[in-house]
Amino acid sequence: MATGLTARDYYVSPDGSDNNVGSKQKPFASLARARDAIREAKIAGHESVNVILADGIYLLTGSFVLEAQDSGSKKAPIVYRAQNEGKAVVTGATRLADLKWERHKDGILKARLPDGIVQSLKFDALAVGDRKLHMARFPNYTGKGNFDGVTSLDEVNKRARNYKRPTTGYLHALHRSRWGSVHYRITGTDEKGLKLEGGWQQNRHRQLNNKNVMIENIFEELDDAGEWFLDRETGILYVYPEPGMDLSREPLYVTNVKDLIVFEGSAANPVSYVNIEGIEFRHAHRVVLEPEENWEPLNRGDWSIVRSGAVMMTGTEHCTIKNCFFNATGGNGVFFNNYNRHSAVRDCRFEKLGDSAVAFVGNHACTRSNPVGYENSIAYSRQDLTPGPKGNDFPKDCTMDGCLVFAIGRIGKQTAGCFISMAQNITVSHNTIYHVPRSGITVNDGCWGGHIIEHNDVFDTVIETGDHGPFNSWGRDRYWLTRHHSGKGYRQDTVYEGETVPQIEAQKRSRLDCVTPIVIRNNRWMHDTESHSWGIDLDDGSSNYHVYNNLCLGCSVKLREGFYRRVENNIFIGGRAIQQHVPFDYNMDYICRNIVVPVKPETMPWRNDKKKILDAEKIDNNLYWSAEQYRNPDLEHKQLKEFQAAGIDVHSISADPKFIDPKNYDLRVADDSPALKLGFKNFTMDQFGVRKPEFKRIAAEAHKKYQKFKPEKIWGSSVSTDRDSKVMVYTFLGARVKDLTREEEKSVAGVGELTGVYVVEAPRNSAAARAGIVAGDAILAVNGRKVDNVADLLRSIKRAKGKTVELHVVGAKDRKIKLDIDLFGGLKPTLHILAASGIEGGLVVCIGCDDPQLLVEIGKAGPYLVQGLDTDAGKVKRQGRL
Repeated sequence: MATGLTARDYYVSPDGSDNNVGSKQKPFASLARARDAIREAKIAGHESVNVILADGIYLLTGSFVLEAQDSGSKKAPIVYRAQNEGKAVVTGATRLADLKWERHKDGILKARLPDGIVQSLKFDALAVGDRKLHMARFPNYTGKGNFDGVTSLDEVNKRARNYKRPTTGYLHALHRSRWGSVHYRITGTDEKGLKLEGGWQQNRHRQLNNKNVMIENIFEELDDAGEWFLDRETGILYVYPEPGMDLSREPLYVTNVKDLIVFEGSAANPVSYVNIEGIEFRHAHRVVLEPEENWEPLNRGDWSIVRSGAVMMTGTEHCTIKNCFFNATGGNGVFFNNYNRHSAVRDCRFEKLGDSAVAFVGNHACTRSNPVGYENSIAYSRQDLTPGPKGNDFPKDCTMDGCLVFAIGRIGKQTAGCFISMAQNITVSHNTIYHVPRSGITVNDGCWGGHIIEHNDVFDTVIETGDHGPFNSWGRDRYWLTRHHSGKGYRQDTVYEGETVPQIEAQKRSRLDCVTPIVIRNNRWMHDTESHSWGIDLDDGSSNYHVYNNLCLGCSVKLREGFYRRVENNIFIGGRAIQQHVPFDYNMDYICRNIVVPVKPETMPWRNDKKKILDAEKIDNNLYWSAEQYRNPDLEHKQLKEFQAAGIDVHSISADPKFIDPKNYDLRVADDSPALKLGFKNFTMDQFGVRKPEFKRIAAEAHKKYQKFKPEKIWGSSVSTDRDSKVMVYTFLGARVKDLTREEEKSVAGVGELTGVYVVEAPRNSAAARAGIVAGDAILAVNGRKVDNVADLLRSIKRAKGKTVELHVVGAKDRKIKLDIDLFGGLKPTLHILAASGIEGGLVVCIGCDDPQLLVEIGKAGPYLVQGLDTDAGKVKRQGRL
């Protein structure tokens, strides 16, 4: 926060009053009143201003709007922030109070709503306290699979015969080709079943997938705990409460507002230097059932989109959304709409949103000769050949950094953790994106390039849709004539609208829109080990990409149709190898110095015309190996030999890359790796994803639960590594601890170097847990003295003078913990037995206990019963094999 000029603070509290003066003692009640007070004081841009929100829930009756007159300045920004991060909740809900509940039947309660409520509220979601309920639906909510439970359209049509009022309902379905989802209002029934209106959420064909549908908001389907239904004709709300839920005592919230905070500026009059910090956002209503006129198809990409977000940013400069939590909002999280410059989303958490987390979308009027709709093209003779955009009404030089994105797309499936269309120079860095229905990051078009996609950790994606990867892009820009690749022989001209178009002309125009390269570097993309997932999916004409230093586990890269893709110095493990799909003539792709280890020994698909592959700038100096070759090193790589005979990959080799520690995701290669002789260079393996300690801890747990890549399917159990496999796991104050030796441990704890003591587990009732130590913490010092490992920790405590010791502990928080020295039981050098708990090749011991002073050494020849331990020397005395 800038402090160059005098700062002024305004306070807001749910217990305040807008008739107050906005002081700490007499706070305002609303954000709008604080904004108006700043306007009245005429200090915006002249004094730094903090609008401080006390803990509590802030109910919006409409969008909170910030205009150009509400701008700060570089030296005097305006900050709206929570007094305590995450404790101020801004919600687009209305609270229902004083309802009189009575029994309906079968566990269902009902209450009549006050007059006017049904007509005045959007009311598409209901929450009881912090628990969001589900509209009455079929199938019932399972929390698993597509739409958390699906059935067939035939089954729904059968059930619809018993619906008295089917027109209250909505039908949700996967797209027929599983590219996303389509959503419909039910307008009635006929002899075939439901009559539907909708499907406009897609920019290509709108057919639904008959086997993947879900129907909701039907009274007859109110049959499961946690469901609700509003009868709009009678004004009666029906709720089937969950066990232990008391509707008469807990607050009920219904959604009403779509865009909670709106920045409403323009290029001529932007909103500048206004920051939103530490706020939780809830209860923005859904967008999937917005009317057709609100859905905008985006160029020739697959998407249509509603320009909406819990935080909606139009016409901003140097504005930042930071440390905020977007919690189960119904639509998009943050939407950068049209003109935005140097604005950012940083260190925010997005969880269980209805649609995408962050979107950057410009104005189609800025494009040149770019048609809308997949099947549409513009003849080459009628194209504007001026490179780049017209005007400036699009996001440029904006950032999404350090964000944690989980389980978005709960209702809309054509969604992404980050979505970019008609924008320029967008940086997407250090985000962790996982458990999402479609891709983690999507670039809709080449307009206008310059994006930097770096240091992201993306896994467990494409869990409900198909035919794409963790990263997905299209390049259906002005040069791209729809389907002009189909059935076309080598150097055969394309004919469109009576024009003959040589393929070389497409190459010449391929960078008119993507005027500067899109860079994808230093990311980790993960998928199922044996998946067909493309990983980095450069689809349909994606051109002018530079892809390097990426670690792809369970996936690789797909290059379809476009031009000028540089793919170099990446590691592709599992799944399929590099894919060139229907390549263009004159494609000028560059694929060099990559390490490729698929499940089976293969390189690129042979269905392509080899002459088109030879039109690449260069394909060479790659190292190919496979899971099968790890098991049988003498297995010949026949496909590589065939490629080389055709003049492709001439200097590439088939050899073991000699990774340092592949089972623990350290895929750097050893000094004697043959990859280094080909020009491959190691890159860092510990900079993927979020950096905020709290987020790192969540991400580490998420990898355990959701990550589908299985190293043993590639390397089995016999692959040796350069690291000592012996692991010492100790019990310390009831917690399990070890030397901090791995990059992932450093990452989870948020420390800067591989030194200290890592807490593997801290059971709830352990002395360590009672002292505030939790799993994922690192103990770095005792009484101010740095400790390098567990032995060092024990020595430091043993030598401590006085009745207490102070531990320096780092994790979600950096703190000092004082403990009574008696807790450590004198730290005798002899130890007692502790079960191995499945840990192999290590030494499992217990520190500071009064039971028999023994330990067990687990090794290849063990286990052995061991008695006595010289802590300083680290030596043990074997007493015999168990």
